[in-house]
Amino acid sequence: MGTTKTRGPGRATSSWPRPQASAGQVAPEGQPIILSRPLACPWPGPPAALLFDTGDVLYDTTSWRRWLLQRLVNMGLYAHYRSFWRVWEREFLVDVHRGRRDMDEAFGSFLRSAGMTPAQIDEVRASCRARRGKLQAATRLLPGVRDTLGQLKAEGVVLGVLANADRSGDQIREQLARLGLKDIFVVVISSLGLGCVLPEPDAYRAALKAMELPAPEVAFVGHDAEELAGAAAVGMRTVAFNFDPQAEADVCLARFEQLQSIASSDPRRESSALSRTG
Repeated sequence: MGTTKTRGPGRATSSWPRPQASAGQVAPEGQPIILSRPLACPWPGPPAALLFDTGDVLYDTTSWRRWLLQRLVNMGLYAHYRSFWRVWEREFLVDVHRGRRDMDEAFGSFLRSAGMTPAQIDEVRASCRARRGKLQAATRLLPGVRDTLGQLKAEGVVLGVLANADRSGDQIREQLARLGLKDIFVVVISSLGLGCVLPEPDAYRAALKAMELPAPEVAFVGHDAEELAGAAAVGMRTVAFNFDPQAEADVCLARFEQLQSIASSDPRRESSALSRTG
């Protein structure tokens, strides 16, 4: 059991679980398939649809978290990146994503649990307001995302989004449009509108219902180990990208473009992807 501590007398010390260290993304023998170059579809046939998580799958969200954690470290907080944000996600953010808790209130409670004083919390909030808009405006799609999704949509693959978020599905759709993904997704679903979060089964089932497809015909593309496991538990195929070290999936991608190899039913498109990345 690790601890997260703050310097100075009179500040609280809280005990948070630390994830076990990993030597890298090492999969059990025989699974998952890790694609270093495009390969033929690993299933009997390509999926009819792909359902995507957003953050760290379509675009990077770590810059905000890295900046904020560095700001807190500069104020005297000792914390490990992965364990610090895991506490935030599991104990505080989850209720924001369900619509049960205000983001600002949850964030303040989180910082108090880490041992910060009210004055420090006010200072952090002020810094966040000044910085977050700039970082969000600088958000960019991850390499290969725009072209790959455009090609898959043109081929007729049904594309959707299912994400834990503090915004509505319409707001997520607007953000994706600003990033160059307008009219790409048939459905965009936020946990905020569902009242449940990934990896709860009802979240995936709501997306499947909206897409009007059975679970075996849809592949969930995500990075979080628990969310990938949740998709598999309801019978969906799973594809991991930019994934947690402990993630397990049917397929783990090294490059986003490799989706074409497993989701394309057009052998010419697979050959094209092979020539670009091989």
